[in-house]
Amino acid sequence: MKAVSKAGFVSLFAAALAIRLILTATSFGSTDALLMMTWAHIAERYGIGPAYAVAPYLNHSPLALWLIVGTDRLGTLIGLEFPDIFRLLQTAADCLSALVLYKLSRSRELVLFFFASPAAIFLSGFHCNSDPTMTALLLAAVLTLSGAVFGLSSSIKIAPLPLAPFFLINLSWRRRALFVLSAVTALVLVFVPAVRTGGGAVLRNVFGYSGSGYEWGFCGVGLLLRNRPWSEFYSLYGRFIVIAALVALFLFYRKRPAPLTTMLGVALLAMNLFAPGFGVQYLVWPLPYLLFALPRRLAYALNAALSIFLFTTYTIWAREFPWWFANAAAPDINRRLIALLAVPLWALYGVAIVVALRRQPSGQLAPEQLAEG
Repeated sequence: MKAVSKAGFVSLFAAALAIRLILTATSFGSTDALLMMTWAHIAERYGIGPAYAVAPYLNHSPLALWLIVGTDRLGTLIGLEFPDIFRLLQTAADCLSALVLYKLSRSRELVLFFFASPAAIFLSGFHCNSDPTMTALLLAAVLTLSGAVFGLSSSIKIAPLPLAPFFLINLSWRRRALFVLSAVTALVLVFVPAVRTGGGAVLRNVFGYSGSGYEWGFCGVGLLLRNRPWSEFYSLYGRFIVIAALVALFLFYRKRPAPLTTMLGVALLAMNLFAPGFGVQYLVWPLPYLLFALPRRLAYALNAALSIFLFTTYTIWAREFPWWFANAAAPDINRRLIALLAVPLWALYGVAIVVALRRQPSGQLAPEQLAEG
């Protein structure tokens, strides 16, 4: 990979950080900012566990809810509104992701590929959701091969849980047992207190959530073709297609082991390709792994396409630029336009998966190829 000078790296990193801070200081965020604030107030009033019964649409794992409540209380103490301080926390999570990526690759270019990506900047600096925290913890789990850290990542959002088998492929049986035991312990410590006070609503809300919105993927095709029954059908049962795709990928990599960063990149692309719900924040999950899994040009093309799609979608939701509030729930939002704009990116996700699976092991980027000396 091309070397990036220290001066160039510092300048671009600082610029990307500054843009995040400017977005946070000059905007309210997306509809998720309102949802997060609502969940914080409900949990503060009724408690973490009971909040799941009060708010059936509360689908984040309990650790995320504790984080939301803690952030809201900290904001009250220091005089910051919830969306501002929560997005500052997500920016800090991106910084942690950048540090982990450097430790994994010793490549300044790879760090900037993620941290200076407009898609990553928009998500942490503007959107207002916990995905950057989940991403940072998942990357930390990759670096440390720690089941406990993996469990914490899955306790922010459950999205990483289906990725657990890929962590086990290249481990010894002893390391596999330790990974699973520590991951389960972390999940139990997070979920049991919430379930004890909130009952089955906690598990139903978190594990029964299959996404919402028809603007992406196979649901998006149904929306564009005005075939609502198909979109509703896939939104209900598409999760099983996602599971089947991940099982197929696991069997593939079990016979043809690859670096964990490569396997996770392809698995996250597959989760998005077959996703039954739509969230622009979900589309950013594979971003830190793309240069590990794909040829360089394709990785950059996907990064650019993803960034353009997020920019366009937020602009449609906000009805202006610069953005202040991107209301994804507005009844008169042009969802068909968003679905149409999503088609090329969705297709590119599919192409990326095929290309990644067809690459020979010798084509994978080794640590010494990523490093810049």
